[in-house]
Amino acid sequence: MGLRHLYIGGTGGTGVTPTGTEVQIGKQWTLNQRINNKDTFTFTIEDDNSATIEPLVEIYFYDDTTYIWGGVIKTVDIEKTSINRAVYSVKAEDFTCLTERPLVIRSYENQSISNIIDSLITTYFSSYGISEGTNTITTVIKLISFNYEKGDNVLNQLKNFGNFQWNVNKDKELNFTLITSTTSTTTLDNELSLKKSLSADNYRNVQYAKGKKKRTSINSEKTPTPKPDGKTREFFTNYPIATEPTVETNVNGAGWVVKTVGLRGLTTGKDFYWSYNSTQISQDENGTVLTDRVAPDTDDQIRVTYIGLIPLLIVVSNTNEVTDHGSIENYIYNKYIESPEDGKDYAQTLLDKYSNDSDKFSFTIQSKTYEIGEQIPIVDTLLNINGDFLAESCTWSPRGINSINYTYNVLDGVALGGWEEFFKNLFAPEVIELDDQETVIRIYNWDEPTDHDGQYDIEISNALYPSNSLYPSNTLYPNTSLTGTTTLND
Repeated sequence: MGLRHLYIGGTGGTGVTPTGTEVQIGKQWTLNQRINNKDTFTFTIEDDNSATIEPLVEIYFYDDTTYIWGGVIKTVDIEKTSINRAVYSVKAEDFTCLTERPLVIRSYENQSISNIIDSLITTYFSSYGISEGTNTITTVIKLISFNYEKGDNVLNQLKNFGNFQWNVNKDKELNFTLITSTTSTTTLDNELSLKKSLSADNYRNVQYAKGKKKRTSINSEKTPTPKPDGKTREFFTNYPIATEPTVETNVNGAGWVVKTVGLRGLTTGKDFYWSYNSTQISQDENGTVLTDRVAPDTDDQIRVTYIGLIPLLIVVSNTNEVTDHGSIENYIYNKYIESPEDGKDYAQTLLDKYSNDSDKFSFTIQSKTYEIGEQIPIVDTLLNINGDFLAESCTWSPRGINSINYTYNVLDGVALGGWEEFFKNLFAPEVIELDDQETVIRIYNWDEPTDHDGQYDIEISNALYPSNSLYPSNTLYPNTSLTGTTTLND
């Protein structure tokens, strides 16, 4: 360990000489790291060295010449001291906070998570300096949509489709990995500061997971209710409607006729109207109302062919755990699940995390031996521990002027699930929801060069009519006269 240096503004990074302004920070500072969450760095600046200290400015933290942390200032409180100096109390977050800035408007169908991450980086994150790090998750998501959602929330939803974690590291590389993919080569062996705790707070052995409504197969020529009575113009299907239906009527026994259909509230001049996720079919007020007649075989009729929507609810259980402990159930709603396949994977992943008792450990060491998100081999004969455990969080604090204490919290796989849910709920950003009748229109600038593959000469001819001055010739064909040639480019 050497002397610590903090630079405000400019540039920095691994192997990069910082170009910002170095400032003097106070002796008491704290840096908190947590899996699937932003690092928070709180400190005071006692000598600003004329640096610009304000939110959104990037900072770079060095140990001698070794770059150890980077991020962005989030808040600044300024106080005056008795000797007429300004002291800055600063809170900064790591570069993961850059993913909060863009709003994602995208839909992905049958795409692997790695492909989705590539798309997000290219379309949204690269403009903030974020590049691709480790991104190898091949899990395929059948269908997922995002409407004006912050980028970090999008990544959080993707990680919930498996035992995944993500972060933007100090060099602005976005990593999206399997939680158990990295194991430290350094074993924590009979560490004196090690503490252990047990918990069943998040235990469950039956998991219910509800998602968006799923589409049915085609419901062909179904009769809605009520029966035409000469008054009503509103008819109802058995299921809410997913796509534009086909509406047919049979008036006075004349035979079935396909009618025009439009979106309710958005189109006019149609025979009938519908809306997404509604069972209602409305007849235009200017149309002739359907009626029942004296002769039953001539009653007006209506039928609808449509694709419906039905609730998507998945239930999975761990039968061995149910046998041992009885049924302990949990329900969760995830609006991003749109297919039974994705719902089953999601529910099973939650059950795998939560269907065992959980162990948690903490210890403090004087070196940054382990990274957040990696497995730590722990051996302790007194506490009867021998296994790999996840580094869930780490708190940095100063130890003298040139050393740092690192206090780790580590979890087994079961406790991890509970922490993930806790973090997701605690830091869930505001989301703009669209009503069923709203339409999202996104306009792109398009600049595309064009060229042509070939040229074509077209001869133009006029019709000829009999006359005294018209004589046969080698170039004259019946009823045509060549008047010129034009050239077209393809």
